[in-house]
Amino acid sequence: YRYPTSKDIIEPVILHALARQLNISHTLFESSYLDTRTVVRFRQKIREHLGHRVATLPDAEILTTHLLEHAKNGPHTLPQYHELVYQFFREHELEPFTPNQINRYIRSAVDQFEKQFFANIIKQLSPSAINFFDNILSDNDDVDDDSDSEPEANTKITLRSLKSDLAGVKLKHVAFEINKLTLLSSVPISAKLFDGASRKL
Repeated sequence: YRYPTSKDIIEPVILHALARQLNISHTLFESSYLDTRTVVRFRQKIREHLGHRVATLPDAEILTTHLLEHAKNGPHTLPQYHELVYQFFREHELEPFTPNQINRYIRSAVDQFEKQFFANIIKQLSPSAINFFDNILSDNDDVDDDSDSEPEANTKITLRSLKSDLAGVKLKHVAFEINKLTLLSSVPISAKLFDGASRKL
């Protein structure tokens, strides 16, 4: 973990323990002291003693690649990504980046993975599949978001209607839901489209 940069991120119990060992009052601690040349030199000596070093831009690139590989195994929460990042720093004996930098590298890795993932899907789609999805999306733009009209059996199916729940247990609603299922089963995509991808994705 990083060296502390302010008093409020250091647990009081740690301050009291150190103060007892040094036989001084814990109230003597000032956060401004952490930015002095003496502390900077102490940090360097601690890193040298432990065999660690400050993380650099090349390390950030390796970290991003590391996160990209883990992203393939399924979506992770931000705390899970943080755990992966700090594990990376421990294994490579590096002083971590700042929390803001870490969050930025995580967002960058997730963004890169999503772009690669979706680009790979699009590359495998046939022209008829692309045309199918284009029609679904373009038809959705023509639908009035404020419209409360109930769907009929012959109502045109859009992305919005595919995502909506059953409007009610009426014959016309059931027929419309059957039409939606029929449409989805006829989507012209290969069964191997997601081969190699985690089921969690």
